[in-house]
Amino acid sequence: MLTTTSPLEGAVAFYQLSAGLSFLMFVIFYAAGGSDFHQRALKCAVVSRPTIFKWLVPFVHKRSWLYLAIMHCCPVFLWIASVYPHSFGCRLTAAVFTTLYAMVEASITNSHRDYPNAFCTWALVPTPSVYSEAFALGVCIWFIGSSGYAKVAIGCCSAERREFKHLHGRTGYGWLEPSTLKGVLEWYGGMGIGEGGPASLTLNKWFRGNNHALTFLTVSTVLFEFVMVPLCLFVPAKYRFVMTLASVGLHGGIAAAQSCGIGIAFLSCLASYTLGFGSTRVELLTPEWWLAASVGVLVPTAALLLRKQTVLPEDWPSSPVALFPWSGVQWKKLFDRFELKDTRIVFTTAKVIDGHQQLVGKLVRPKLGYTVDGTINSAALDGAAVERVGKDPFILHSGWELFCGETIVHPRVLNAIDWSDNWDQQLFVDELETWLNTAERIVERLSGDLLVRCFFVEVDATGTVTKVLNCSAVHAHNE
Repeated sequence: MLTTTSPLEGAVAFYQLSAGLSFLMFVIFYAAGGSDFHQRALKCAVVSRPTIFKWLVPFVHKRSWLYLAIMHCCPVFLWIASVYPHSFGCRLTAAVFTTLYAMVEASITNSHRDYPNAFCTWALVPTPSVYSEAFALGVCIWFIGSSGYAKVAIGCCSAERREFKHLHGRTGYGWLEPSTLKGVLEWYGGMGIGEGGPASLTLNKWFRGNNHALTFLTVSTVLFEFVMVPLCLFVPAKYRFVMTLASVGLHGGIAAAQSCGIGIAFLSCLASYTLGFGSTRVELLTPEWWLAASVGVLVPTAALLLRKQTVLPEDWPSSPVALFPWSGVQWKKLFDRFELKDTRIVFTTAKVIDGHQQLVGKLVRPKLGYTVDGTINSAALDGAAVERVGKDPFILHSGWELFCGETIVHPRVLNAIDWSDNWDQQLFVDELETWLNTAERIVERLSGDLLVRCFFVEVDATGTVTKVLNCSAVHAHNE
């Protein structure tokens, strides 16, 4: 159902698709991995709590049963709302659980896929109407358009292009360069399908070896997300459903060539696309059209201008929706500095007083690593490493996927990143620690302790710290 004939029909389709696709994802991931994919969050060591619900998210994550109850009950309440769409109580319950689902899950996995559905459920709470559909249309435009904007604002910034010219001797095109998707496809091409790799490794390899095809993908992606989706506001309402088809095609391409898991997971957005793009009642320059334009374009743009920031904050319910925004140059530098080579940014609690003495010999924990009961997940570590970590009075948490990552970026951190080879490591560490202490958002999932210390360290092949390269100047007198 790509278009709907009435607001009530649109609401029912939205609830049915939300519930059905959530259940389908559960079945697919269970069949592929042999377990409930929601359990992956229980292996995460750190939570990024939102400012407006600082107490709620850690409270849920410290109680595994409550977290899983929210995850599993959400589709049920969405389905009930599809059966009783006239019931205010059913619509409100669906909105509450969908919001909890999106907020709590995103706080630990950095997933943005459920943001549109969460926002759209609230638009339906008063009563399904053309204004609900207009709001949903604005949400869809904001969601997809923000992803395109991030690729341009971050991946095509002047600092990136200066560094590209320094490295390659020519003017570059930032995110539009073939090296952008080549780096992403190489990263995911090294994974099996059960680990998040592509459905077709053959297609993945073909794209990686064809610069013309890669350029076509980068250019068409930005044109679709950043240009075509916002401009669909000016397309006759009965033709906007084409955006749904194009979005599904994009997710299908991602599943085939990049990551099957990501492509499948984002199909849940089809519910919001159907409610928004599928409405044939939001006509040009009507009051409901202005609502859609405000939600999708005007309000986000005004927020950027007023805050004088490159991107919106990554702080629920706000998000820059920065889905793979890094150019090829940026991607390589980030991974080389913080993930693949022998240096890491690590965060710790205030238990660390003397970094040089306390950190050397300790294992850096990636974001995934705990078992459900809070013990160290031994599957990713050798026996000696597990025993060593288990005896530590504190844990060293890798900062990667916390301060930034494949699909996450914070405005203050983005401003602090220097893309040149002679980047100021000390300044960057100082900025990160100041951000940690100012925001007070990064906490250990099980202990609830804030992460407030930041260090740049050197590690060996096992991920054990061999040397502390930089610590925050704020605490330098203790080092």
